[in-house]
Amino acid sequence: MKTDEAADPQRKSSPRPAPCGSFFGPTLYDLPLDHDLPHLRAAIRLCRSLELAIDGGAHRGIWSREMRRHFKSVVSIEPVEENAKHIEAGVVLLAALGAEPGTARMQAGTENTGQWHHDPVATEGQEAPIITIDALALAQVSLLKLDVEGMELFALKGAEKTIRDWRPVIVVEMNGLHRRYGTKDGETELWLIQHGYRLAEQYNKDQIWVWQ
Repeated sequence: MKTDEAADPQRKSSPRPAPCGSFFGPTLYDLPLDHDLPHLRAAIRLCRSLELAIDGGAHRGIWSREMRRHFKSVVSIEPVEENAKHIEAGVVLLAALGAEPGTARMQAGTENTGQWHHDPVATEGQEAPIITIDALALAQVSLLKLDVEGMELFALKGAEKTIRDWRPVIVVEMNGLHRRYGTKDGETELWLIQHGYRLAEQYNKDQIWVWQ
């Protein structure tokens, strides 16, 4: 397993982005246009084919844009409309990912526009449908990226058939937010291992898993 917490030398030189508009409030910042792209490129190098990539939690399409340079097709999934409208071309689905269909009530984070998350007990919030990846019936999936603010295990469970059929390289962000949904530490990793995957590389919080 390769570990590299300094995978992006440009991060130190990238200027801090300006605050976003009134939709996000004055304290939230957008992410730089090169945000963690070396992590994605590392995952692409491990792909056995370059057919279809899924960008789960696509934010404003930073990774989607890079995916389109390598894959024949890209499906971007983002639950927040203000973010999704910035994703360029390709298939863009305005939805959250989960283990079963439902409705997400999205809440803003405290630092940047990539921290929107589903609060299952909230009575207010920006609503978005929760969908499963399996319901999309996608074929020839080469790469599955999940950055869904703690919902990674639920999104994986909703993609179980797709993963079993196509064995894509999987990128998951593991930042501790899974605990707010009752997921235990190590539970997501155990699920992947039990489904035939091994951790190949890790860059900061992004884990890259490959079929054994």
